[in-house]
Amino acid sequence: RAEGATNVEFVWIMTSWAFHVPSSDYRQAAKWYPGDGYVDHIAADPFNWFGCRPGHNPKWQELAPQLAPFIAFGKQHPSKGLILAEVGSDEDSNNSGRKAQWIRNMRNLLKSNSQFTMVVWYNQKEPNHAACQWETDSSSQSLAAFREMAYDPYFNNANGQPGNNPPAPNPPAPNPPVANGSVTAPVSCWAARTGGRTFKVTWTKANGGNDGAVRYVVRRSRNNSQFWWAARTGSGPRQVWNTAGQRGTYKFTVEAHGANGAVSVKRACGGGGYVN
Repeated sequence: RAEGATNVEFVWIMTSWAFHVPSSDYRQAAKWYPGDGYVDHIAADPFNWFGCRPGHNPKWQELAPQLAPFIAFGKQHPSKGLILAEVGSDEDSNNSGRKAQWIRNMRNLLKSNSQFTMVVWYNQKEPNHAACQWETDSSSQSLAAFREMAYDPYFNNANGQPGNNPPAPNPPAPNPPVANGSVTAPVSCWAARTGGRTFKVTWTKANGGNDGAVRYVVRRSRNNSQFWWAARTGSGPRQVWNTAGQRGTYKFTVEAHGANGAVSVKRACGGGGYVN
């Protein structure tokens, strides 16, 4: 703000538990609120651990009672949006559809309160709590429920239906081509987890394919280490690569190589992620 930025919004985030504790507890959320003048959105991070975290609440926790104090706090600040900055649920091994219903209940809860502006699902395996099944596709039922929410016009405004939210913005244009000599880097790149320890790296060639490249080189980095050669492909634009059992957080780049030895700049790939 001091620098004159007008396209920044500030989110104040607390644990969902902080909205439950009494005023005598120093962790109470209200004690840490900086004031409406400094905040655009109020956020919490509720989880249904269901005993997958040792020493934590072993009971199944629905989202509505978890968020009741948070929502009440939000009503005291009606001009602020409410955000679930992280949210997730474990599976119930004795009830294969229970997590799916948890997601559907979350969907209905969010739709019942127009003050909610964003929800971020915690979609990864947590290294410190490997028993917790947070992923959206931890079961076919869970994935189906999540897809139902994704296709709900209230959240994605499909077919021009406005819901309670403004129309979804157009996706950002891909990065412009970056040339180096007679060969040009791909305009965009994405590394998608395909299961197990495998990522599928895909990219879009520059200039409609007239990029001067005869091959592409994929490089990977583990835990922010140096990027090393991982795979080479002739025509692209996809390469499947296995992390060979090494746990860590993986990032990828791709570069174009020309027949005359020219090499483009490295295009950083979106996606990647943690492998346990």
